[in-house]
Amino acid sequence: MTAKGYEENGLILNKIPGSYTLGQSEKNTRLILGSNLKYIYVLDKNRIGIFEPDAKRFQDIKAWNYIAQIELETPEEIRNISIPRDGKVYVVTNL
Repeated sequence: MTAKGYEENGLILNKIPGSYTLGQSEKNTRLILGSNLKYIYVLDKNRIGIFEPDAKRFQDIKAWNYIAQIELETPEEIRNISIPRDGKVYVVTNL
């Protein structure tokens, strides 16, 4: 269902490596983005995917380009991440 005056459109993910997969459940996957961030970060379990949108204005974005993936080696589940600026990532685990 969409809000009045808005429509749903698909999003193209470009340059995804063959080994990359998104979470099987929506509740396990989070998007982190902000007006001060150039990239979009996708938290999926203990992995953080980094994507670059194809436009500056969110209304114009049609695709994301895969940049990199950070895989964290920890027995603890990652609860959340905070990204105050591109290149700096704070990670919150169960401990």
